Formats: sequence, C-alpha cells, structure tokens
Amino acid sequence: MIQILCVIHRNYSLLDLQIEHWKKIKGDFELLFLDNTPSNERQSRPNMLYLDTPGSDGESHGAALDYLVSQATSDIVGIVDSDFFWTDENIIQEVEELFSQGNICVGASAKYQDWEEYMDKPFPDRHSSLAPVVWGMFVDRKLAAEQTFICTEHEGRSFRLYTGHRLRQRIIEENLPRVTYQGFYPNGDNDSDGVYYGEPGKVKGVHFLKGSAAKQAQANQVLPGILATLGF
Repeated sequence: MIQILCVIHRNYSLLDLQIEHWKKIKGDFELLFLDNTPSNERQSRPNMLYLDTPGSDGESHGAALDYLVSQATSDIVGIVDSDFFWTDENIIQEVEELFSQGNICVGASAKYQDWEEYMDKPFPDRHSSLAPVVWGMFVDRKLAAEQTFICTEHEGRSFRLYTGHRLRQRIIEENLPRVTYQGFYPNGDNDSDGVYYGEPGKVKGVHFLKGSAAKQAQANQVLPGILATLGF
C-alpha cells in the first residue's frame, strides 16, 4: 500500500478534483490530505488533517509535508501538489515494480520556464532533469523523513533553493537509484498550459503551475478539461 500525501491551501476546488481523480487510479493506496489554509478561511471537510504552518510558502508548505510524512506509515509515500495529477491509471503498479527493482524515488522532473531560466543555466547540479521534485513524486518514506522539506525565506531568496531541496539534492549527490519522468510543454515552448510528464501519447502526469495560488481561478476552469483530454 502507498499513502498519497497532499497539502491543501485555500483552493478547495482542487481538493474535490483530487478526490474524484484518484477514484480512477488503480491499485492499493490511501489519500492523506492536510489543510494548512489560515484557520479563519478554512472549510471543514471529512477525513482531513489540519495544521497551522505560518511563514513563507517554502516554510509553510515544507512544514506541512514534514508533518504528513511523520503521520504516514507506508514504506513508499506519494507526494503531490494539489495542482499535480498522475494521468496513468496504472501508476501505482508501475511505481511498486520500479521500487522492487531497487529505486528509492520515482516522479516528475522539475521542468518549467522559471526553473530552466534560474536553475538549469546557473546551477547545472540542480538541473530539472536530474531527479524528481516534491510536486509529483513517490519516495521511500524513511528517506523522506531524514531531512526537512522546509525551505526558509532566506534560503529561497539568497540561494534560489526550493521546497524539498535537501531531499532532492541528496538523491542527486549520492546518485540514489531513481526514475525521473521528463517534462515537456504540450503547446509550444512555454508552461502556460501546464507541464506534461512522460512523452506525447503516453503522458504520466500533468502539473498546472500555481494552481492553488496566483492561477487559482484559471486552474479551476482549465484543469478539468486538460484531464478530460488525457482520459480522466
């Protein structure tokens, strides 16, 4: 069994979409949602964990992921942003097979326009293609628990680091066995319609960037259609 960990922040439409989407994924898994929306804006939902995680986005989201990992019990955990969706109904079975072969992490690359500009060029050791990122990955739970997912505001601003950077960089530097589904833009050379992972005709997942933040309204309108075109 794999537990799927997802942080919900303000955009409850994405929560509803996640719940319905996972009904179409095959395999043995359990969904664990944590809501870190400010308490005065929260909606009460069944089977929801709640946690106040103040601070910058990297601090808040990272602390929420730390807590979710601490609550999980499965050997493998899946971590998804609320605007990330796996679009292979057999992804759980595939991940279990890849882990049985010795991999400790399987997931989506870091590809998107800002990363290509501000990470790939100046920091090739953080290149988008090198390892999965926390917005769409399956990872060994004990490995995930060995370092914090928090990225402080200082780390983000001064060093261009990101939520979950310690785990990802450890995987890269120690060359831990992993499978990274590479990203591509479905329409042209930009991420305005999201980033797809895998290859055209065999898309493993899709990430609609900033779907619970700056592009919340757009995500609510566009994502159901994108998923429908991919068979969901």
